[in-house]
Amino acid sequence: MFIKKSMISLFLILAWIVMPAAVEAVEFSQVAPNAFLPSFFSPSGVTTDKSGNVYVVDTLNYRIIKFDGDGNKLTEFGKRGAGPGEFQSPKAVTVDDRGYIYVTDISNNCVQKFEPEGNFVHKWGGKGSYNGQFNNPFGIGVDSEGNIYVSDSYNRRIQKFSSDGSYLGKWHVDYYPAGLAVDGNDQIWVVVNNPYRILKYDSDGNLLLQGDTGQFQNPLGICTDEEGNVYVADSGNNRIQKFDRDGSFLTSWAVESYGGLRNPFDVAVSSTGDIFITDTDNNRVIKLNSQGEPTAAWENKGAGDGRLNEPWAVTIDGEGNIFAVDKKNYRIQKYDAAGNFICAWGSFGADDGQFNFKEKVPVGIAVDRMGNIYVSDAGNNRIQKFNNQGVFLTKWGKTGGASGQFYAPRGIAVDDNGYVYVADSTLERVQKFDGEGEFIASWGREGSGDGEFIDASAVAVGDGRYIYVTDNNGIQKFDCQGNFIRSWTFSSLSGIGVDPAGFIYSVHASKHQVQKISPEGKVIAFWDRSEKGWEGRFNSPQGIGIDKLGNVYVADTLNHMIQRLNTYPFDGGGFCPGNTDLAITPWMKEFNQELYIAWVESINGSTQIRVKKYNGILWEDAQAAPINMDINKNAYNPVLAEYQGGLYLAWYEETGDENVFQVYLKKYDDSARTWVEGKNLSFSGNKAFNIKLAATDYGLLALWIESNGTKNQVRAKLYDGANWVPVDGGTLNYHQAHWASLPSCAEYQGKVYASWSEQGVIRVKSFNGTNWDETDRGGLNHDRTKIADMPVLVPGNKCLYLIYGEQDEKRKFQVRVKRYNGTLWEEFDAGSLNFDPDQGAFMLTGTEYQGVLYVAWTENGIIRMKAKDLDAGTWVPVENEEINYFLPDASSGLYFGEYFGKLYIAWQEKNVSGTQIRVKLMGKYSN
Repeated sequence: MFIKKSMISLFLILAWIVMPAAVEAVEFSQVAPNAFLPSFFSPSGVTTDKSGNVYVVDTLNYRIIKFDGDGNKLTEFGKRGAGPGEFQSPKAVTVDDRGYIYVTDISNNCVQKFEPEGNFVHKWGGKGSYNGQFNNPFGIGVDSEGNIYVSDSYNRRIQKFSSDGSYLGKWHVDYYPAGLAVDGNDQIWVVVNNPYRILKYDSDGNLLLQGDTGQFQNPLGICTDEEGNVYVADSGNNRIQKFDRDGSFLTSWAVESYGGLRNPFDVAVSSTGDIFITDTDNNRVIKLNSQGEPTAAWENKGAGDGRLNEPWAVTIDGEGNIFAVDKKNYRIQKYDAAGNFICAWGSFGADDGQFNFKEKVPVGIAVDRMGNIYVSDAGNNRIQKFNNQGVFLTKWGKTGGASGQFYAPRGIAVDDNGYVYVADSTLERVQKFDGEGEFIASWGREGSGDGEFIDASAVAVGDGRYIYVTDNNGIQKFDCQGNFIRSWTFSSLSGIGVDPAGFIYSVHASKHQVQKISPEGKVIAFWDRSEKGWEGRFNSPQGIGIDKLGNVYVADTLNHMIQRLNTYPFDGGGFCPGNTDLAITPWMKEFNQELYIAWVESINGSTQIRVKKYNGILWEDAQAAPINMDINKNAYNPVLAEYQGGLYLAWYEETGDENVFQVYLKKYDDSARTWVEGKNLSFSGNKAFNIKLAATDYGLLALWIESNGTKNQVRAKLYDGANWVPVDGGTLNYHQAHWASLPSCAEYQGKVYASWSEQGVIRVKSFNGTNWDETDRGGLNHDRTKIADMPVLVPGNKCLYLIYGEQDEKRKFQVRVKRYNGTLWEEFDAGSLNFDPDQGAFMLTGTEYQGVLYVAWTENGIIRMKAKDLDAGTWVPVENEEINYFLPDASSGLYFGEYFGKLYIAWQEKNVSGTQIRVKLMGKYSN
């Protein structure tokens, strides 16, 4: 019988501390080589079928590739997206006895089934904790009867399905289940984390074996062979371990003869005993024989058309074509904007059009406005110029220290007037030429002062007229005549580029890092191997290029690829389609693999509810008609919730009577892009407002504030799919004579929790579907002599969190946090989280994301944020100056949302013409 198995990526399971450099994030993609096989970008899962074919999950190329046992490609399928046969984060793969292929996708939270040829059959899942839903499904395996087992990681369970996706059962796992394999006896092997160990179950979920801890560091993938031996991808230790069927250690392999493994994520064994390893950080698959001896490596590196062997520099012309210095192949390669190979030129030598790229010496490449290409040829001490198709045009330079001569020229750049700037590193100077190589000027000498260099390396042009030069001391900026302007201290930068807005991007090869630097010289973002995800996991990047739109291209040298960082704003510059001066209170929700955002916008004299949705590529309207019950009345504070496969929108709206509102709800009809079944949930004709929604196992809960004629009360109704039923006994207030404000609700461990401020005291009750119970022991204020308000409940994997504002002696609201374990509330903030206690905090929000609790608010119109690792961290400020686009223009209405496993933040912000709704992809952080 052939092997059935899978794996999991630990970085999405373990909590990680944030030490922020910025909130801005970018989208990464491999742009070259493109369509050359085998060519991987962060391969993850691997499995084999009974014929010995090998299936590889090529995660960041969003596809599955099928090979024969010798590495010849047989077929591939998949592309990026959320539709049938599309992937966002494919991770694990298994194949049944009939050849049908099953793939888990952690961002789409689904399992997809394909025919042996790769044709889509169907999919099942969706994000959630109900039977058949997933929260980060990773490992997958199939038994001899065709039943499918999935390690549903964040729900800490294994789910069992028939081959058509019908739910059959589940069992709980105390730890986060990772890789999963089914052996020849239909026993289920699972790698779990925290602590790291192996578990074995029968097909009904009865525990048969629990391995010892301490043998692994971040184990990810697992498989078995026909003899029942067990293989584990011990990722943190960069090795594969082999055990017998009883869990006794047999041997291990680190594949040192092939340079060693780096973060191996999965392992599979064929029916012939060959072992296949996804060597993820090396972007390759390693093949071993049955004795563990390496016999082949399927990898990106190569010498064929389009393949790269240590690209060291990259530039982009005005048409979007990409030119890469393919250093170890001694050539230049040209690709179109999609990464398709166009042509290549060059070879080793000293003749025209040949190159002598010196070992460990940076290389420069640049393009002028006419599309001509300039290359620094360090070993020949010259600059060569080519046309856009690689035809040699001219050259200049020779060995020497005179003007126009070089000792190992490195970086090169061209300004808008066609002047060429070369970093003549050994002589510690920059030389300037016209486009035909005529010497114009030079500046610099050895030293650490202004305008002096130590190991001048890279050159870039900003705004068409400023020259930026890197050396061992950092970055210096000059005008085009060589006059010093300013400098910034950094260590050991390699390539450098400047985008149209004046932001500087640099690469740091030894840190495997790309940095974004503000025009003032402040590091505001960086991306490197510490990223929690595949994107940006660079390996000694050396060069950088920027296109006219500001997208950044990185010569990812030892990954043998060019990566593109799409830096265009996620929200396209903001939402304000009504040409209005008012847009406020956004709310986001992922539904049916699209991200919905609702807000209020001033249109034709009244505030209207607006909704858009994002499908992974573009934003579009999610309404074909006005949503308000009456378009002539003002609406406020929309909220979104998913329940029983439907998307619901609630808000409050004026009735026409002075200071009277009612709370309303509609359901989305996706086929017609309209919101239907409008319903007034209010109990009376009195003022009702500030509605919130929470989906639960026993219904959709609506919670809001409604006046009883004298005092505002907390009211609630529950929808069971057919009817809305009052569930508050007339009020949830502890005392009807007290006023209540700003409710919040959330589902946690099978109950709904509601919180509000009552007479300045934070109160919380829980609802089990029948009764409401007190959980706050009289109130949760830190100091009950002070007013507290703005509670926000945040459900987590282990605790329920309460974020709220509490006034200090100066009556300034301070951000406070508590957590609840189902029994007790405890302080979780070590004091106020405010950045400046003298600036009151407003618009509080929060979320738990990948083991980190984020809390955000506004102080004096600026978004502020702190984050805490929930296992062992302290509260760490997130670099908030870079969240806002305009400072400090009254940002408000903050809200977090997740989409395809990534975290986004939305807010309302003023600009020069009014207010807009902004959305930004949160960056990823590390210590």
